[in-house]
Amino acid sequence: MPGGRARSGLGGDRRGGRSWRASPVARGWAGGFTLIEILIVMAIVGIMALFAVPAMRGIILDQRLKAAANELHLSLFLARSEAVKRNTGVTVAATGGDWADGWSVTVTSGGALLRAADALNGVTVTAPASSLEFGRDGRASVTGSIQLVATGEDSVSMRCIDLTLAGMPTTAVDTDGDSSNGCN
Repeated sequence: MPGGRARSGLGGDRRGGRSWRASPVARGWAGGFTLIEILIVMAIVGIMALFAVPAMRGIILDQRLKAAANELHLSLFLARSEAVKRNTGVTVAATGGDWADGWSVTVTSGGALLRAADALNGVTVTAPASSLEFGRDGRASVTGSIQLVATGEDSVSMRCIDLTLAGMPTTAVDTDGDSSNGCN
């Protein structure tokens, strides 16, 4: 061999398949992050949170409003269905006269409670009456629109539940941002 050195099949810097380079632990480096790196990452996360938190507030309020509208819509639909099924009137009444304090679905004759809903936090409800009755034919005693608005928040779209004389409730979302004309 040129250079007077015999070459093994393992390579010049290896013996027995093991490297002669010192491992990171042997050199004094134990891995992980330095304090400065952790502080920089925490600062970046904090700055990102400053932008994310206000946006999340709107999303949370919108979901709260959506859940409240779905809950009320479901209660109205249940009342109509039970009135037809039982062949008797079923009443949906606001708790204490205010829909935001919750409501109950009861059979008009006998007063059997079918469903009760808790108070709505952060939601203002405007309805044509404090109670609605569905006759045994499924028709509603009151028609109109029940409007649900996030309390003190203009950026969240209003939700409406329209109730026709036939008694069928339908849900709509305000698209123009003007609560004075209802949901269009």
